Amino acid sequence: MSSISPADPHRRRLLLRLLVKIMLWISLLIGAWVIFTPLLKSTAPVNSKAIETTFDVNDMRPGEVDLVEWFGKPLIIAYRDASQEQALLAAVPATLEDPDSENSSQPAAFENELRSITAGWFVSLGLGTGSGCALKYDPALIPSETGFSGGFVDRCDASRYDLAGRVLVKQSSRKNTNIPVWRFESGKIIVSTEKP
Repeated sequence: MSSISPADPHRRRLLLRLLVKIMLWISLLIGAWVIFTPLLKSTAPVNSKAIETTFDVNDMRPGEVDLVEWFGKPLIIAYRDASQEQALLAAVPATLEDPDSENSSQPAAFENELRSITAGWFVSLGLGTGSGCALKYDPALIPSETGFSGGFVDRCDASRYDLAGRVLVKQSSRKNTNIPVWRFESGKIIVSTEKP
């Protein structure tokens, strides 16, 4: 094994260049890891077992809508009164982009006009399906002549959805809101991370 002598400046420069390049690549890899690791993390659990989250809704009254946070995303919990559900059932399909929720994400049991299996209750992710922005509740969003009473509006692209999360025609969004797996038990809404 030979050592580099001060008399060999060419070999010394090659060695220094090699060391600088190695350190530069290591720095770039560490920087990329620091920047992109948080972006790749999912806010929902990724383990194989579904996690259930319970929301106490004993204090909600018919006609009330609550927006809560669920794994870093907004979640809509609506307690629709009988007149609101009747209006949803009477909606003219031509006023809805996807009236039968054929192109939307929800559990199979929720593929009905109310997009729910529990009378009065509606649970949905509170994100627009076009822009991905949070939705806000507006009880007077849709004019009464359409037969709807209230709904949701996308904060970014202003797409409108009824109280069943169905997108109206002529909106930027083309799909209804996403419905997670959920159930109602003893005054509580239990939402699961299970895939619909």
